[in-house]
Amino acid sequence: MEELGGNSKFADRFVAQHVAFGYYWFNVVMYIANPVLAYAFMEHVEQHAYDTYDKFVDNHADVLRERPAPAIARKYYCGGDLYMFDEFQTGERRVTYVGPPGGEENMIDRIPNRERRRPRMDTLLDAFIAVRDDEG
Repeated sequence: MEELGGNSKFADRFVAQHVAFGYYWFNVVMYIANPVLAYAFMEHVEQHAYDTYDKFVDNHADVLRERPAPAIARKYYCGGDLYMFDEFQTGERRVTYVGPPGGEENMIDRIPNRERRRPRMDTLLDAFIAVRDDEG
């Protein structure tokens, strides 16, 4: 959103940072009080975030496609394994193999040469799609 001028006003940045701080502590207290409710709440928040990003991408795809991806998005999604990006991806492709003759087909999801999820990051549209997919 910063690339579209979302951080140009001090009041917007101030409110966003303080709401994020309050939201964090709200979740900590909720988790201490009722972990099941906290997880359910976060699931709803993430689904809402996905739906919001999806709607934004659908409504503004033409404008987003014309702008380059922000440097921070390229660094995060395409650079080295900064911030343990590869470790936290659950959407990676799993590799199947067939065991010994007569054995069952097995599923492996933690092998060294697994396919990594590295989205294309050429335009601002690619950045919004990657963030949206992270929420999903």
